[in-house]
Amino acid sequence: VVAPSFGGSAPLAVLLGGILLKQFHPRPWVWPRQLGTAASMLTMLMFVLVSSMAVQADWSAGITWAALVLIGVRLLAKVGSLLLTSAGSGMALKQAFWVGIAMVPMSSVALLLTSQFVAASHSVGAQVAAIALPTILITELLGAALVSIALARTGESVRPWRQSGSRTAADAEVRP
Repeated sequence: VVAPSFGGSAPLAVLLGGILLKQFHPRPWVWPRQLGTAASMLTMLMFVLVSSMAVQADWSAGITWAALVLIGVRLLAKVGSLLLTSAGSGMALKQAFWVGIAMVPMSSVALLLTSQFVAASHSVGAQVAAIALPTILITELLGAALVSIALARTGESVRPWRQSGSRTAADAEVRP
């Protein structure tokens, strides 16, 4: 409430407050089971909000290519940095690779920062938003699939496309 009167951003102040709260209470809080439904509804609402804002961008061939290049650079940076630093972390290279893949999707914070940048600088902000909004939309759409595949490949979740009772040809082989 106070941040806009001082020229600040209210959503960024709330984000900063959340970061500070996490620093003071590092243990995760256990939420009641009833919040599971509310959390899933908020997740879907956030997806709709991000998608509806990002789809307003002017799509052209140049902007689409710029967005895809930006996503590729982001992918290489995330995966490369995790592969380089995985030796001291205790993660296997396979896990580091798939964690990097899971980190490619952008969050709604990117949309918030883009909107704040547009408000602060109209001329440059519009150019940044022209590339950032399609990038956010593409990573938002691919994000769920990338995270699901990464979790399944690292063995952190079950593969939803494989039935627990069904066996593949490799499983059915009798090995001596």
